[in-house]
Amino acid sequence: IVYIMTAALIEAGGMTEGLNLVIQLMSVFGVIFSIMVIFNLLYFSSDLDHLLPLPVKPAELVAAKFTHAYFAESVMEFMVLFCGFIGYFVAAQIRPVSVMTSIIGVFLLPVLPLVYCGVFSLIVMAFFSKAKLLKNVDFMVGLAVLVFAGLFVWSFAQMDAVNINNYIDSLRNGDNIFINIMNKIFFTVPLFLKALQGNSILYMLIFILVNAACIVVLLILGNALYLRGVYL
Repeated sequence: IVYIMTAALIEAGGMTEGLNLVIQLMSVFGVIFSIMVIFNLLYFSSDLDHLLPLPVKPAELVAAKFTHAYFAESVMEFMVLFCGFIGYFVAAQIRPVSVMTSIIGVFLLPVLPLVYCGVFSLIVMAFFSKAKLLKNVDFMVGLAVLVFAGLFVWSFAQMDAVNINNYIDSLRNGDNIFINIMNKIFFTVPLFLKALQGNSILYMLIFILVNAACIVVLLILGNALYLRGVYL
């Protein structure tokens, strides 16, 4: 799919827009399928009784559980990204920094969706657990699915006629509502694509640093909020 879309976009004057669509869809599904996993690992796993008495910081517990979730939930994403990048490079020019960026992207692109899940879990448990919001988490996930699906369908409704050529044009022209919103939510993806398309070491380093900063934010929040949510 990435190969076909990239080849068509190159003929139309584009490049990474098809890959962007695949990565953004993967990011959406990453959030949807990971949110309950993160909740359960952080607050309802059977090892908490053994871990909490240990002399470890809350941030270390959050880091360990985040790492567990990352590897447990991202294996399929690794495979999808790897295959997508192969399709991209078959259609586009292979350049050294771009290849290096794609390898890094296989492992770092799943990070931000999981960070969102972790931050959401920490905030909900720290501030809203007494309001019994946890009973409505499934409903909230379902609502998020409807919102994302609605945006995706809306991106087709904007076109005069629903066909692949018009959709590719909407991607190339930058007026695809789904992609525009997802690029703001999953803001590491545009950085990654700039590094990939431009063969840019600078954007590759920025992409790495921004992902590292996101993890640092999660750990800071974890250090401040995790035990508060555990003991409520």
